[in-house]
Amino acid sequence: WGGQMLHFSEQKDLLRAEGNDKDKEVSLAVSVGTDLLEVLNDNILQLQSLQGSKYVQLNNVFLDSVSKWQHQLGLVDSTLTSTLELQTKWASLHIIFTGSTSMQENLPDDAARFNKVDEEWREM
Repeated sequence: WGGQMLHFSEQKDLLRAEGNDKDKEVSLAVSVGTDLLEVLNDNILQLQSLQGSKYVQLNNVFLDSVSKWQHQLGLVDSTLTSTLELQTKWASLHIIFTGSTSMQENLPDDAARFNKVDEEWREM
């Protein structure tokens, strides 16, 4: 697992001002291949099987090692899942608040708050 890497890819945002194609912004998006997710899920299932094995149950060293790996891969899985879910939701909100002037007019406080958080995120 030490050799696995996440890739960030450039993603063009919607136009901030409708009809102005010079105002495009580029943001980074986490790109996770389905192969990585499949390997992760396979490894988690294998560890669950190992933990149920009588040979692992009878050896505390193996049991501790399997438990440690289960915990670590569980953290990787939950982090990836949360990141991808957040990214999807953020993209939807970005479309709503930056792609539509009517939304900015109808919800000015929410649009301002979104734009502030969006700017802070881009600065990081």
